[in-house]
Amino acid sequence: MVENRAPETSHSVRVYTRWHQLAVPLGFSLGIFIGIFAVYQYHLVFGAMGLALLGIVVPPMVAGLGFPTRDSLTIGSLGLEFARRGPVSFAAISSWSAEDYLRLGRRKGPTLVIVAQDASARRRLHDEFRTGLRLWQTGLAAGASKAGEERFHGGWRGRAMGAAIVALSLAVIVLSLAMREPAYHLVAVGGLGGAFGGVMLAGIRPS
Repeated sequence: MVENRAPETSHSVRVYTRWHQLAVPLGFSLGIFIGIFAVYQYHLVFGAMGLALLGIVVPPMVAGLGFPTRDSLTIGSLGLEFARRGPVSFAAISSWSAEDYLRLGRRKGPTLVIVAQDASARRRLHDEFRTGLRLWQTGLAAGASKAGEERFHGGWRGRAMGAAIVALSLAVIVLSLAMREPAYHLVAVGGLGGAFGGVMLAGIRPS
C-alpha cells in the first residue's frame, strides 16, 4: 500500500512569532500617543506626524532585528520543517487560518504567522498546507481532536480590531474639532481610519 504524502517543496518565507505580533499594536499605540501629545502639548502638527510614524515603525523594526524572520519551509507528511527553527507537527496545531498569510495557533508555544514572498508563492504554500493537513487528518482515529480553521475577516478578532480602530478614529476626530483652531486635516485622517475600521467591523475582506 502506497502511503499518501504531501508534496515536499521548499518555500522561502518570513516567520513571525508573538514578539513580532505584539510589536505591531505596540507601535500603533506608541505612535498615536506620541502624535497626540506633540499636537496638544507643543502644537507641532507636521512634527507630530513624523514622530507618530517613527513610533509606529520602531517597535516592529526592533522585533525584526532581535528575532530574525527569514526562513526556509518544507511541508511534509507529519508537519512543517523549518531551516532556522524547530519543526511544527500537525498534531501541535490547534487552529489555523490561510487568508492573507498562514497563521498557526499551537497547543504549546506562541502562534506563528508565516508569509510567503509573493501572491503566487502564497497560494502554493497555502494549498500545500491544506493538502498536507488533510492527508494527515485522514489517518486520525474517530473523535480525535483536529485543528479547526479560523477566519480573521468576519471573525471576532477582525471585528474587534475594526471596532477599536473606529473608536480611536472617532476620538481623533472629536479631539481635533475641540482644539482652539480645529485641525481639519486630522479630521480627514480620522475619517479615513474610521472608514477602514468600519470595513473590518462589517467583516468585509478587502480584495
